[in-house]
Amino acid sequence: MRDTDPIAATLESSGLRSDHDLALDATITRESLGRARSTSAPGPLPRIEIDRDFEVLSLLGEGGMGCVHLAVQRSLDREVAIKTTRDPHSATAAAALCSEAVVTGHLEHPGIVPVHQLAIGSDGSPVLVMKRVEGTSWAALLSDPRSPAWDTVRGGAEDRLSFHVEVLVRVCDALAFAHSRGVVHRDMKPENVMVGGFGEVYLVDWGIADRIGAETDGSLVGTPLYMAPEMAAGGPSDARTDVFLVGATLHEVLCGAPPHSGPTLYAVLAQAHEAAPPTYGPEIDPFLAAIAARAMRRDPAERFASALELGDALRAYARHRASRALSVRADEVRATLAERLDAGDLDDVSRLYALLAEARFGYDAAAREWPGNDAVRPGVRACDELAVDIELARRDAPAARAKLEALGEGAAAWRSRLEALERELANEAQEGARLRALAEVSDSSRGRRSRLIAGALAIAGLAAFSSVVAGLTGGRANISSTDVLGVGVAVLVGGLLFLVTFGRRLWAHPFNRRLAVWYVVAAVALVVDRVIGVLLDTPVSVMLTHELVLLGLASAAGAVFALRLLWVGVAACFGAAFAATVVPDAIQALFAGAGVIALATVPLSAWRARSVVT
Repeated sequence: MRDTDPIAATLESSGLRSDHDLALDATITRESLGRARSTSAPGPLPRIEIDRDFEVLSLLGEGGMGCVHLAVQRSLDREVAIKTTRDPHSATAAAALCSEAVVTGHLEHPGIVPVHQLAIGSDGSPVLVMKRVEGTSWAALLSDPRSPAWDTVRGGAEDRLSFHVEVLVRVCDALAFAHSRGVVHRDMKPENVMVGGFGEVYLVDWGIADRIGAETDGSLVGTPLYMAPEMAAGGPSDARTDVFLVGATLHEVLCGAPPHSGPTLYAVLAQAHEAAPPTYGPEIDPFLAAIAARAMRRDPAERFASALELGDALRAYARHRASRALSVRADEVRATLAERLDAGDLDDVSRLYALLAEARFGYDAAAREWPGNDAVRPGVRACDELAVDIELARRDAPAARAKLEALGEGAAAWRSRLEALERELANEAQEGARLRALAEVSDSSRGRRSRLIAGALAIAGLAAFSSVVAGLTGGRANISSTDVLGVGVAVLVGGLLFLVTFGRRLWAHPFNRRLAVWYVVAAVALVVDRVIGVLLDTPVSVMLTHELVLLGLASAAGAVFALRLLWVGVAACFGAAFAATVVPDAIQALFAGAGVIALATVPLSAWRARSVVT
């Protein structure tokens, strides 16, 4: 390795190799490296005999340099913790214990374990008597979400993340107090935090604490997995070093592992020295992620200026978490609504409106809880956009235009979509009007009563006219072709007079007008046929038989294309024509009867007809 390598230089100053076998989650101290710790002497210490006033009950824990025992102090009838050196003959261990006692003794704070006494034991080694802290290590809670210890901490079982944030807030308070007394902890990590069953939080193990700004010999101290970059380089520490360590602990809370990792001490220290900005996935609360990232900036000047400021940021998170939870839930509901709209799911429009209302309610509640929630305004805007999207999907242009007003500026895309919809609806309306007009022309169900009345009058008129003709001809059996022509002309003229005089309502509907035209054309054709018959001197029986066939064919055409009841008239005409060939003398009666039947079926079938265009 090159001499300019800061990690190599730190290891060399500490007397370590890059592959040195040290526990990466353990605290590295000067004493553990065999280096004497420079500290002010606590002065002459009183000598105590542990067995006289203290009854040692059990071992609470031990580290590289010392042991902590549970004991009962007989004189005060209370449980205490007694910390001693593992090697009573180690001067460095004794100095470390005395230094810890002096530092901790100066920090009287609810989050720091009180020191009752520092004395010399019967074996000549220092003895530190402290308050007995009942609780569990925070590290044990973090490492095992199913640990029974969770049942012993207040509030821990209900909301784990809030619990961890509250612990960090209390740690920041303790650190801020220590910093105000000129002391930096330098080994803040979950293992050095004790959590009690009644909300107590203690920052313990001040063994490598130092004065802020104290000179350093470039050696390595701290826990590699959590180290700030200046610690990895063997540089001096200040309050912002502890801020980094709190951020590293918050990182472990969020991600389940410390920020640094690697197979060797050198690899871990290299990561710590580089202090690359951490990255967090979408499952991590963005507010806490931002706090952790800022606390772990490589440049101390870019971190929170103090533990107090960091604690205030965590308090703001806890205070506003309810509002953020409401806005996050509203985001989820809004995303569900957007997915349904993208999929074209309009089967249950009421459900879409319900989702929109739920999202809006969530944002409104979040704003009431915390007016400064930055997620509320874009969420409300997105809801307003989705409200327009719903109406556009439903093709309700007036409703979409009304809701578009709520978007205000920046709604050009929605305005373009609305204008396109309005043009499409206008084209559809125009096409619908055209189809309705076509249906009106082809609808034989309208004007039925007028047709029935006109047909009845026509039949009555024909019967009356036949009686008059019979009277004028003297009732003779055989009439001339000229008489027949006169009857045809009279029928045509009478029909025209009827249509002009009484056909206003009949002419009001296109289908009726076509029937009237059909009648006029048929009457004209009858007159023309009879004129030709007169000119050719065709016998009346032949002329009338011929007209019965023509009338039957005309009725058949109408029966095929529109009016099925005309088949009755067809049968009457063809039957009369056949009978006339057998009994020629009965042609007048046969023609009159078939004509009446055929004429009657026209208004009846037209009255019963339904629209042919739906």
